[in-house]
Amino acid sequence: MKMTKQPIFLWSILTGGVLLSLILANVIELLEGLRYLSVTFIMLLGLRISVESLMIWRKNKSDIPFFWLLFGIAFTCFWMYRSLYELYIQSDTFMPYMVVLVVEIMSFISLFIALLYKLSKRRLHGKGKSYVFDLLIYLTILTAMMIQGSMFLNQSVHYDFMAHQYLNSTVQVLYTGVLITILTIFYFNKIEMNNRNTTQVLVGLTLIVCIDFVKYPIYHTSQPVLVMLDYLTWLLSFLLISNAVHNQLTGRNTTRIKPKRREKMIFWSVRELLLPTFAIFVLLILTLASSGWDVDLFGLAGLICIPLFMAKQFVVSRDNTRLVENLEQIAYRDKVTTLGNRDAFLHMLHQELVSYEDSKKAIVILNVNRLKKINDTYGHRFGNEVIRECVHKIKENIDPDHELFVLGGGEFAFLYTMTTSEEMESNLHQVSQAFATHVHINQRDVLVSIRIGVYEINHSEDTVTSILEKADIALKKAKEYPTHSVVIFNEYLQSSLIRKMKIEKELRHALANDEFDVHYQPKFCLKDDSLVGVEALVRWENEHLGKVGPGEFIPIAEQMGLIYEIGECVFRQAVGQCLNWNQWLDEPISVSVNVSVLQLEDRRFVGMIEDAIQQIGIPPELVELEITESVAQNLDENRITLSQLKQIGVKCSIDDFGTGYSSLNVLEQLPIDTLKIDKSFIDRLNHRISQSVIETIIHLCTVLNLEIVAEGIESKNQADVLREIGCNIGQGYYFSKPLNQRDMSQLLRNYSKENKKRVARPS
Repeated sequence: MKMTKQPIFLWSILTGGVLLSLILANVIELLEGLRYLSVTFIMLLGLRISVESLMIWRKNKSDIPFFWLLFGIAFTCFWMYRSLYELYIQSDTFMPYMVVLVVEIMSFISLFIALLYKLSKRRLHGKGKSYVFDLLIYLTILTAMMIQGSMFLNQSVHYDFMAHQYLNSTVQVLYTGVLITILTIFYFNKIEMNNRNTTQVLVGLTLIVCIDFVKYPIYHTSQPVLVMLDYLTWLLSFLLISNAVHNQLTGRNTTRIKPKRREKMIFWSVRELLLPTFAIFVLLILTLASSGWDVDLFGLAGLICIPLFMAKQFVVSRDNTRLVENLEQIAYRDKVTTLGNRDAFLHMLHQELVSYEDSKKAIVILNVNRLKKINDTYGHRFGNEVIRECVHKIKENIDPDHELFVLGGGEFAFLYTMTTSEEMESNLHQVSQAFATHVHINQRDVLVSIRIGVYEINHSEDTVTSILEKADIALKKAKEYPTHSVVIFNEYLQSSLIRKMKIEKELRHALANDEFDVHYQPKFCLKDDSLVGVEALVRWENEHLGKVGPGEFIPIAEQMGLIYEIGECVFRQAVGQCLNWNQWLDEPISVSVNVSVLQLEDRRFVGMIEDAIQQIGIPPELVELEITESVAQNLDENRITLSQLKQIGVKCSIDDFGTGYSSLNVLEQLPIDTLKIDKSFIDRLNHRISQSVIETIIHLCTVLNLEIVAEGIESKNQADVLREIGCNIGQGYYFSKPLNQRDMSQLLRNYSKENKKRVARPS
């Protein structure tokens, strides 16, 4: 800014002081002094416009930066044109008029190209078809006026060369093209008069074209006041454009301001109906004037009817405006909350991207949970009241300048103006904490929770689609955490989501392609080291993803609703393999299969287990189902399912005991046979407290007549301690890692050959 603002300010003070001294000393006249001062300002402002336009292009301070490069070049030509024109006015022998005309043509050509480029970057909306006819009307009238004016100038001004006349006619054509382009840009401008910078530039350019068109009659009248008017008009136009360019460079007045209803109605009426009709009315006046005002009855009728038609069109336009506003209310407003809907939010987001702002922005998406359950329980009318109360809570805790939108499905969104990421996260946590208490509606207290996903917008790279996708990624991650969580998007979240999407895609084909394999980890009796059973563990290897652990793909399969089919595949494969082994083993072994709670809650599950056992032919007492402690979340229904499994003869065990929802009440109520102590307790076995906890669990299982299994045994010392405190069965890497079907078969053969005295452990 120091390159343009300070020198102009200092030079203006210096020039003004010198000219004022000359005027007071009667060296020059007042009008002449004002003219010199105007010329100085015009030169300096023209230079400032050129420099700052190029800076906007270089610093990418606009959504169409290349326009500002062309605009800067155009105003460099204008600056040169005004300088040469002043030299020509002062001494027509020193500066040939041909040179002035050539530079003037270069100025308007470069400006015309810049405006055409800007117009090409604007998408024409639905009203463009009707504007084509308006444009033809304007073009016809302006062309007639320009040609008529050019003929008048050619008659009043005597050129030395025929080339002067041709060049001057070219300038008149350029006037028409520039004016039409300005009108078109103004019409098709997406912001419709709401961006002050754009409006100032268009008004300033219009003044330049108009005053340049009449410069010859003004100077040939030799009236000092009219000549001064020419300079003041140029100065005013340069001031408007310079202010707009400077604001664009500094990021001011670039925001789209939503017009008021009355302003919008007036603008629409003038633009759509009154301007074309008024243009025809002006053409009629000019026609009558050119004929010497020889008005007959038909001409008089035309003069009366056109204003009446304009009044009628204004009334029609007003009614149409109201109708359009009602349709917009229906299309862009949510009926329940009267907030802007998803389409309105997408439009606002698009406007944000095409505008330039120095301030950082972030999109915030809020998801209110349990709304579906509330609707199912209390009805949609009550649910709507809950939504309105949620909107009220959100609005109370966000900045009033942040407009809230409804995306649907219990999701809301707004655009956050950032200072720092830390401050934004702190403010959003306050929003989430507003939902920590119950919502009181119609004498009912309901509890809703909220999760928030945030993405910081990158104006230079993002699109509307990418912004929503990244904010949605953050929201999905927030849903994995406890209630009232806030997650800000980062690249790790995106890579993890891409990985998840790939797994989802490949999971759909994994069953059909038989990609799931079952590994087996043996279980041993700690008293005599005898092998008593195996635990079946699912493994998945994909040609695109490689080896995918069950901890990664099982939760995704549960979300996709594929866990039942995968579980059935693993169960049938494990039970069938166990039966094959038992056909040649001296002592039969059991097989335990992990079961998801979602499988257990499926109504088909018990029937599937019974059918598989009968079809395969394995004794049901050799089959054990391992269920996690989360079974306690739906205790009543799951107790019924476990009882049905017990009637079939299948054993059930609680896996990872001590890490979740288990309690003494659960152990007493659920019909289970085995308790598996989680590896986390085994790892801390050398601590006195952990050992005491395990002893207590073993004693409890003895009282409840439950079998006890310790998993995750990794050393001889752990096995010895567990044996001493009364644990009967153990499994872990100390005995054997999980083995595929071939290696497990070999282990069982070696074990059988040594008559259960020594177990071969693979390296």
